[in-house]
Amino acid sequence: MMKSCQQNRPHDNMVLTDESIYQQFLGGDRAALRTLVERHREGLILFVYGYVGNMDDAEDLQMETFAALLCGDARFPGKGSFKAWLYGVARNQARIYLRRKAIHARAMDKYRAAPQGDLPEISLVHSERNRLLYAALSRLPRDYRQVLILTEMDGMSAEEAGQAMHKTRAQVYHLVSRGKKALRETLEGMGYDAQP
Repeated sequence: MMKSCQQNRPHDNMVLTDESIYQQFLGGDRAALRTLVERHREGLILFVYGYVGNMDDAEDLQMETFAALLCGDARFPGKGSFKAWLYGVARNQARIYLRRKAIHARAMDKYRAAPQGDLPEISLVHSERNRLLYAALSRLPRDYRQVLILTEMDGMSAEEAGQAMHKTRAQVYHLVSRGKKALRETLEGMGYDAQP
């Protein structure tokens, strides 16, 4: 009989670290995987969206990231942050997807321009202010967008974001500084006063 993740911890699932919950999952506790999915689903979708530019594809790739955990295709090595490692797996899933998409596009011999319309409606963005922020983020260079999503929206430390992005801590700080400046300028260009 498998132990349930719920039986092994207090009601507040934020008490256990991702690393300990992952160990429970490896021990056969399927509820532990659900806990990891609940913790990281939305953040992974936003992160992957920054690579693929399509919300449906980002959601699919987020599911593939967790499927890789479930099937044992991806195993946390035990060093560093589980969260940063998980984002690295998601980044690799996005890169594989983009390579396949590029190969398919070449095979079809068609040029595919990036969509120029409005961002698709998503449940993560409810208020007009958030929609404007999300639209401004989508206009930033990928590294700026990714570092701001990881550090400012998903709460990763500079070390964790660096691990997920394959950057040094100094590079992350530099990208955050430039990213914030670029975001402020983009918001102002969209007619929004970005000053607090």
